[in-house]
Amino acid sequence: MDAIRKAAIPVLLISGGWSPAFDYIAQKGAAKMNGEIATVPSPNHYPQLENPEIFNRVVEDLMHTRDAGRHV
Repeated sequence: MDAIRKAAIPVLLISGGWSPAFDYIAQKGAAKMNGEIATVPSPNHYPQLENPEIFNRVVEDLMHTRDAGRHV
């Protein structure tokens, strides 16, 4: 996690919001890597299958946000 943070690699952790324990772990991981966390409602480990539209929008928003800040 330290290497990811130091390299400024964009990190997005996505939680389904169904488990307080997993939400806590995601929050701690995101904080450790200077990442972001998003919740895509899901009753299980597969938010990308339960709510693909929301999941794809969250990922796309991160990519656009991070790409806009790049200086090539």
